[in-house]
Amino acid sequence: MPTYAEIMEQEFAALEAAAVELDAAADGFENVATDYRRDVASVPGHEELWTGQSAQAASFQFSVTEQELDAAQAEARALAGLLRDGKGELTRMRDQLKAVVEDARAAGYEVTGEGRVLMNPDWPNDTELERLNQVRAEWQAQLDRAVEAVGQADESLHLALARFTAENDGRRAGIFNGAADDTADEVLAARAQELSGKLAAGEELSAEERAELLRLLELEAHDPEFARELLDGIGGEGFVALAAQVAGQGVGGEGDDARDFVVLGDHLRTLLATGTDVPNLQGFEHGQWGRTEQGRFYEQFMNELNEAGRAEYEVTGLTDTDVRGYQLIASIMNSGEADFSSRVLHDLADGVRAAEDPAMGGDPGIWSQGWDAAGLDGLDDADLAWFAVDPMDTMLGIMAQEPGTAASYLDPAGDNGRLEYLIDDREWSHMSLYVAPTRDVDVPTGQDGFGAALQAATTGVPAGELPRQLHLTERGDRIMELAYGKFSENDAALIADGGAFASLRPELARMTGAYMADVQFALSDMEIHPAPRGLNGLEAPEVTSFLMQLARDPEAYGIVTGAQQAYSALAVQDVLLDDERSPRASLNNAVQNALAPGAQVAGVLSAGRADAVYDLGVAGDQEHNERVDMIESWTEVILEEGVGRIAERFPVAGPVIEWGVGELSGSIFSTFERDNSDEAAEEAADGYYQDYLSAREAANNAVTIAAGGDESLARDLRNDADDAVRNHFRPTPEWDASNVERAGE
Repeated sequence: MPTYAEIMEQEFAALEAAAVELDAAADGFENVATDYRRDVASVPGHEELWTGQSAQAASFQFSVTEQELDAAQAEARALAGLLRDGKGELTRMRDQLKAVVEDARAAGYEVTGEGRVLMNPDWPNDTELERLNQVRAEWQAQLDRAVEAVGQADESLHLALARFTAENDGRRAGIFNGAADDTADEVLAARAQELSGKLAAGEELSAEERAELLRLLELEAHDPEFARELLDGIGGEGFVALAAQVAGQGVGGEGDDARDFVVLGDHLRTLLATGTDVPNLQGFEHGQWGRTEQGRFYEQFMNELNEAGRAEYEVTGLTDTDVRGYQLIASIMNSGEADFSSRVLHDLADGVRAAEDPAMGGDPGIWSQGWDAAGLDGLDDADLAWFAVDPMDTMLGIMAQEPGTAASYLDPAGDNGRLEYLIDDREWSHMSLYVAPTRDVDVPTGQDGFGAALQAATTGVPAGELPRQLHLTERGDRIMELAYGKFSENDAALIADGGAFASLRPELARMTGAYMADVQFALSDMEIHPAPRGLNGLEAPEVTSFLMQLARDPEAYGIVTGAQQAYSALAVQDVLLDDERSPRASLNNAVQNALAPGAQVAGVLSAGRADAVYDLGVAGDQEHNERVDMIESWTEVILEEGVGRIAERFPVAGPVIEWGVGELSGSIFSTFERDNSDEAAEEAADGYYQDYLSAREAANNAVTIAAGGDESLARDLRNDADDAVRNHFRPTPEWDASNVERAGE
């Protein structure tokens, strides 16, 4: 691989000079071919010059020479084009390297002639040194990646030239290649297609051929033109057939050969993401793009891929029964990182739905797998970690990595019916447990992807990430409204214990925390600051049922409790900063009103948890305590959002900024930990009472901090806080208070 110094010295003039010479050679071959046709090839068969059998034999031989001269001309011109294509790519990569160097120097760092990024010797040796050195390491890594990119472009050109000169067009003499392609992408894709096509057809490659294919894909799979060339060559069916090889020989295999196939799966994922990348266009612009070469390729390939998605494939080595193409596609896509466009994820998910939705002619049992004493159709835990039994849930989980993609797919605007289908109509169980010859039992497949997509779409937080900032949108509002309406119906039966979507309670809790203003307003009919977003359809009885079911899950209970306490603390801060309320009586009333909605939410949550404690006979807090970091992160991000909005309303809100999130968060969790201790929830009645005490303490802490050191004001406001909790923290009429009494019987 070329070094940094070698790259920076190069202008790649030799490549251009060679291309010029090849163009001249092509012109020369063309002139020779013209003269040869006129002066030599035309002589045999001329009735005045040469006739007979010898003339016929000569004519045949002369025609071969003519063809080779034409082939020589074509190969020379194509080779010139290949060199110029390579030079352009090398120049582009080198210019990117130079840009990194310039940016590093502009940031104050030195870059040596060997490509080492150094600290500025004039910088003082102070507390900033460690941070500056970390930044230096980041610049070094970026520079090293740019050097590697040039090396990869150089190796790609080398491979293309090697393939180019080794091949011919199949003519009788076979000296030159008259059918040569004129770009490195086309040459390399043609070779990759040849090798991968053998694998897709079930043929074995030698170790050398496998290594060559993997090297080609490692160098070129990120290149859009190469990716489209190769995908166009193997087609959708070929792609899925390769995925089946990865599943059977990689995931289901052992040793070095298996590792090669696992690596092949990684390259297939990159290839699919790169080749199907669609610009984010709407309406007329997207229609125009669809008529381009890229647009036509996308439409054709996706039609092929969707057709292959429904087909059955034998995967010897992985499972005992045939699997569907969509399961293999989803497995490849989900087995590592790749930047898929929203369009391809949406199109594939819609294709999966069309294959399974009876209303669209699909079969709801299409993904079904059988489970017996040997496991799920022979799949062990490691296989199941890779294999996507439910491709729809897997696609939704991939979308959840990018909240905008999940939101645009689930958004009910436009009546696409996607979210309604997923909640109302979809069959979510795709595994059955063999019990007896005449009896199978459905086994839930899981809804992790669906829950992650809902959460990402409504909160703006990518799945699996600790929240740094909420990003609420109109799309998210519409999704939240529809999901809330569905999951709160019939006393929230869908998310009750044993309900079809009970597993989504933690995700629904995070969504509820993000929309706590609307939840408190719906329950209390009291509007406080920060203001709700105005969700439609939230009514007190449904909110009560919804919260009580969430509270039965320890993690969900913790998330919503932390969110309501955070929101209530912010409401108090907002009241005290509103300088329009000068009379103390008016202030006391405003503080009580600010705390009342949160107290109602706390009461409903505690009632639901008390029910769960009694029904289950356990405290149910261990799982929550193990996830306290995630719960605290969601509480803190809600505080961050609220403090920011208060600061916008009150530019001089110094105390809020000084106390910041840390003190408010510490205040909440000082009560929250006791609120969720095993001892406090040992019995339902005791747990409910402890929740009440914790709600009082949380409210007291909030007003004490908000008072900003004014002990007289704090003492007065603590009385108001106690009154607010005492008057509003109580079981709602829908909750049977006798439940908590039974726990002590």
